[in-house]
Amino acid sequence: MSIKELIVVHVCYRDVFNAPVSIEALKTWLGVGRENHQMFDTALAELKNEGLMIEAKGFLARKGNEEVILNQKRKSELAEKITAKGQKGLTLLSKMPFIKFVGISGSIAAENPTYDFDEKHVDLDLFVVTSKNTLWCFILVERIFTNIVRLFQGNHFYCLNYVTEDSFLEIYNKNFYTATELINLRPIIDKGVFSKLICCNQWVDKYYNKESKESISASVFNKSFSSSILFSVNYLFFILFGLMRSLKRFDLIGIGDLKTTFDPNQRFNFLRISNERGGYQEAIKKKFGELFKDNFKDYYSEALMEELFPAEHSFVFSPDSQIEDFKMKQLFRKYTLLTDEKGSG
Repeated sequence: MSIKELIVVHVCYRDVFNAPVSIEALKTWLGVGRENHQMFDTALAELKNEGLMIEAKGFLARKGNEEVILNQKRKSELAEKITAKGQKGLTLLSKMPFIKFVGISGSIAAENPTYDFDEKHVDLDLFVVTSKNTLWCFILVERIFTNIVRLFQGNHFYCLNYVTEDSFLEIYNKNFYTATELINLRPIIDKGVFSKLICCNQWVDKYYNKESKESISASVFNKSFSSSILFSVNYLFFILFGLMRSLKRFDLIGIGDLKTTFDPNQRFNFLRISNERGGYQEAIKKKFGELFKDNFKDYYSEALMEELFPAEHSFVFSPDSQIEDFKMKQLFRKYTLLTDEKGSG
């Protein structure tokens, strides 16, 4: 992709979430330096002259959607406020010996906080990495804590967006959506895992420029009696979790999902908890394509969409009906809620 196309892609993608693009961040993502800054400035000037974009206060936005720039300061301030609110709980997480990494992800990491679907609170999405054979030990502790909080407060604040073991760090669905999530990730607790996470996902370089990382050897896990015990305890909690899901839902889905091989089509796996079928990925891809065609039609092509969302890793086999299940209108509407008076509190 040319630098001009890349600018269009980033502005259009942020437009999906009703947000502008920081020019400083954009230059970093595109690897703009002394050698090519003139090329960047020329491409941006041409796009503005074509009436496609507007620049103000250090941000870029689609022409006609300028209000997102005016709202960004308040959104950034709220993101910092939410992060500060969660600091106490994150400090508690850091004390757990099996927690190796905790990063803020999702809308707060992107400085674009959104209300949950109940439109009553903003939660804090977390990306968590545990040590080997401890993921379900952690989930047991987390569920007890979450249920206690819900009992007294009526809702939850922390949301486990992604939990994986440090021996299983490669992201399955490799595309622009997941690359952006990884680039936006804000490390809070890092016990030597973040650099390994980046190293295991070098495919991100296809979409974002970042400094090269030194190759990191995979950690060796020595088989021992104690490690076998830990595996057994962890697996026991995994089975217990599946049984509790089935009891709660009065079906056999929880039990049927109990398998140690990784299946990206389901949320709960033995080595990872993540959104099944890429979560909102397919809905976001659809919305992105619509905005691209409507507002940047001269730059749109099916080849470009395939480059951004390769069929091999984008769950293109998901039926259209599943996109409807995501309640697309409600999903994207929540990114406008903070522009109302209600977001000023």
